[in-house]
Amino acid sequence: MFHLCAIQPFGTQGDADQYHAYALGLDEVAYTAWPPALRFLRSTGRYSREGIAWVLLGLNILAIPALTAFAVIRRDMMPESRRSAAWAVVVLVSLYPALYFYALDIYRDEFMMFVFVLGLSCTRRMLDEGLRRWVRWSWALLWMACAGMLYTLRPYLGAAFLVALPGALLFDFSRARLWRWGLVYLASLNLAFALGWLDRVAVHYRAIFATFDGDTTIGIVFDSPWAFLVQFIRSWLYQMLGLYFPTGVSWLPFFLESVSLIAASCWLLRNRRYADRYVGFLVVFFFAYATVWLLGNDNLGAAVRLRMFNYVTVLVACRVVWGNRAQMVFLKSCNDSAEPAQLGRQFSADDDDTAAVLKQ
Repeated sequence: MFHLCAIQPFGTQGDADQYHAYALGLDEVAYTAWPPALRFLRSTGRYSREGIAWVLLGLNILAIPALTAFAVIRRDMMPESRRSAAWAVVVLVSLYPALYFYALDIYRDEFMMFVFVLGLSCTRRMLDEGLRRWVRWSWALLWMACAGMLYTLRPYLGAAFLVALPGALLFDFSRARLWRWGLVYLASLNLAFALGWLDRVAVHYRAIFATFDGDTTIGIVFDSPWAFLVQFIRSWLYQMLGLYFPTGVSWLPFFLESVSLIAASCWLLRNRRYADRYVGFLVVFFFAYATVWLLGNDNLGAAVRLRMFNYVTVLVACRVVWGNRAQMVFLKSCNDSAEPAQLGRQFSADDDDTAAVLKQ
């Protein structure tokens, strides 16, 4: 199924071939830090295309699901909520089709996802309450290292990751009037395009896809400020939501990935009152990163590859909100069914974890 729906219509194996050629010294074109890293491994005698692919597959099977679960749980979660949230994330990430496919060769996407979820875990720890200052700064240093690594591998991914943290301090997802933010977002993009600030991405870079042959090139062109918003919304629908079916097998990514994203996004909007600052960070990152690649990309196969980080972000946000909701419902049930004295004995102030829950 993976060979049918990914390799034949999308033709992504060329990237791995180019990385391999650069590592062997047969190609001198490198746009990111990934090909030079492979060449460095070869210069030290540690490079093998099959060996690197096996390492990336190990990251996909073990490290990425574990780190994604670590990005969901927090210190003061109840044990039952922590276990259920962690295992749910592990299972869902392990079943992500596109993420598995890019672990079958020396694609940079798998290593980027590893660094990304490691950065999310650092963000989760940084925003936890009750941490000592030196512990928080230790996580912050590791977070900055992850952001820098993401920038070298895909510049706008690292930039979106950096922008999301201060953005989360300004944007309260649980209380924000989303329709106002949406209008400001669209109006700002339209104004920036009219002033020519987005031409490098939306015009010049996007024009590269016009030279590609194949059914997966969408054909959206940003050539007028008056039609910009219509075309941008089309790009959202076709690439982020997968509502573009040029071939018969293009329905598979929609049912395997996009349906889950749409359902998770609707659930997240319905329960956003349980969101915290960390969820705000995830939402800001989602839009900052998606805006760039939705403007610059015009290929459905590349969209499947680029939107992996958006899909994982939504998954993490939903599990965090689910955990906050479950914890608040549990505390409310305890308040309704127990006397104050009993609650005082049940949640002893000597227990750091339960005291933190009551404080929250």
